[in-house]
Amino acid sequence: MNKWNYVLSATALLIGGHALAASWEPLPSDERLRLNIAVKKTAGVKMLGVEPGDLATLPRIGGAPVPPTGETRAKGAMEAGAPEEVIWYASDAQSAPRLKSTETQPCLIAADAKLSSRADAWEQAYDCLRAIASGTTTAGQPYAHKLLGAHPGVKVLAVEPVLDLVVPTKDKWQFTGDQSAATPVLPPSPVWPSGAPGWHLSADYSQLSPAYRKVFGESTDRPGSVLVAHLDTGYTPGDPMLPRHHDRALSKTCQRDEQGAISCQPGGQAHWDSNVLLASPGHGAATLSNLAGGYYDNGQGQIQMGGNPSAHVYSINIHDTFVHLDSRQMAAGIEAAVHDQADLITLSHGGFPSMRLAYAVDLAYTSGTPIFAASGDFLEFPLFLGRTFRSVVYPARYSQVMGVAGVTMKEESYGDNPNLLWWFSFGPGYLSRLGSWMLRGNYGPASVMSEANFISAYVPNITRSDPASDKDYRIASNGGGTSHATPQVAAAASLWLEGHKESPLKDKWRSWEKSEAVYQALTQSAKKCFADYNVEHYGQGILRAGDALDWKYVSVPTGPGRISRTGSSTTVPLVRREAAGLDLPGVVEALRSIRLPGQFEETAIEAFHNALITELAQVIFTSDELQSFLQKFHLCKPAEGCERCTRQELSAVDLARLADLIGEIPDASQTLKAALRTLWSAK
Repeated sequence: MNKWNYVLSATALLIGGHALAASWEPLPSDERLRLNIAVKKTAGVKMLGVEPGDLATLPRIGGAPVPPTGETRAKGAMEAGAPEEVIWYASDAQSAPRLKSTETQPCLIAADAKLSSRADAWEQAYDCLRAIASGTTTAGQPYAHKLLGAHPGVKVLAVEPVLDLVVPTKDKWQFTGDQSAATPVLPPSPVWPSGAPGWHLSADYSQLSPAYRKVFGESTDRPGSVLVAHLDTGYTPGDPMLPRHHDRALSKTCQRDEQGAISCQPGGQAHWDSNVLLASPGHGAATLSNLAGGYYDNGQGQIQMGGNPSAHVYSINIHDTFVHLDSRQMAAGIEAAVHDQADLITLSHGGFPSMRLAYAVDLAYTSGTPIFAASGDFLEFPLFLGRTFRSVVYPARYSQVMGVAGVTMKEESYGDNPNLLWWFSFGPGYLSRLGSWMLRGNYGPASVMSEANFISAYVPNITRSDPASDKDYRIASNGGGTSHATPQVAAAASLWLEGHKESPLKDKWRSWEKSEAVYQALTQSAKKCFADYNVEHYGQGILRAGDALDWKYVSVPTGPGRISRTGSSTTVPLVRREAAGLDLPGVVEALRSIRLPGQFEETAIEAFHNALITELAQVIFTSDELQSFLQKFHLCKPAEGCERCTRQELSAVDLARLADLIGEIPDASQTLKAALRTLWSAK
């Protein structure tokens, strides 16, 4: 993305709504180099580092015990009896420990180290891993012992640079648009189709209203037994649309202290006084109301706002803005929800792939805490000036997460052009209308939408809470962005799970089977094969919460269970998804064959392979050329009135071409390029 598009992106964010552009550039105010380092150690093994500068002196940013089988993560298994545990540390320029000597420490970032490029940041990570495998100190001590201690029960799982999605600084903005003054009720955007307030909840659309009444009846007095973790910018205590059963006592805020350690402490409130760039404290209130907001009177009767007004929900504040998100805090929030034994997570944020995030996602999925995440948003600029990044973002892109794309009231993709005539609708409010026209929902590529785990929900013009401040409350009917589609799917999941608390699924409640069962119930019941349907835009179809209730979990004595449709012989076996990562068969296996020579290769080799795979995922994620190249191997064609997709394996010639394309990308590290050339390149 060029600099001009950055300016337009920031402007449109202010005049038209919310968006997330998946492009990378270090913020001038936050150029410090940062590494995530993860180790796995045998329970009871003490990290033996005692000198300043050893890994144990670095701030902790997360981790959890690993249960014996990996199949079930009951709370007791997470707190006692686990034979291994994973610990994540932050090695940051801003919080680097003072060393007693000037000896170079490849894994400990110098206090003045700057983040100059993605490629250089990854080289720092690879240098750290090479030093662990074969490096020595000036005293002749193995560097692995210096960093980790001499106990053989410690291995490195991950070393990666922290690369967050960012937007331009304030001095690049030129104007903020002509938004109208705050009013109690804001109308829907005329650019997109809309209906009466709450239209998206009706039986003709998401079916959330009839599904809610089927599960809870007409009253919101009875709180749900399913616990929902809402990860966003926090809740606003005085908001009239705050869910009736919102749990303030359990709510928390995940943030970084002065030393760089990240912890989640009681709180969870939105920070309306935040000075973070593009702070959006009201974003959490809006998505929370979509999930579980109650009823309001619009002068014509009581209108349901949330998909499940009886949900037992609590807030985890993971950042003050959804635009520049520290992936460490997102991962910490996911782990906190798992520790709280949340039954599902709704997450309207996104960003880069990272090992830190993938670890948290895998922990949630295998613990029976499914995640529902927004596909992201992009901006289509007028006058053919181009667009920001359009493909779906992470963690929605991970197959262990259910990603949520957008579909309009007319069952057309929210990623498509609504109407070019809005360019010429001059007059009062023109910039706001233009901003609404520019904002679209991310989708594709088809390989991700079909092979991953995607569904679509209705947006824009969704009724939501829209506080202008912590004392100025209003309701808006113009909710846009996939942020407002995601809570609808999470609400449907909470209703489905509510009906299964006392089913045979209760015996697998803290396992991957629970996550997979609710994913499959929503997928199998989704509306497919309508006039505009294609996998690239809609994934597995459009949410139908009421139809999902017809699918039930069935236990199987000799293996994983299945889901079955009531009144039908149709059944779907549950299959555990692979750990979050890069889904590129043949490529991942080949990268895992590369060696890291040295006495302590076994200590660092898994982390080295994980680093190569994660960097490759990032390079593909930010390259339209690479995504277009890989899309050729995933074909979707009309079949039986719908669309079916097939995947082809990459040949040796194709792999060589992939290696050559990556060799021409400046953001790719020399280590990654050399690894790919060694494996496949014909040059």
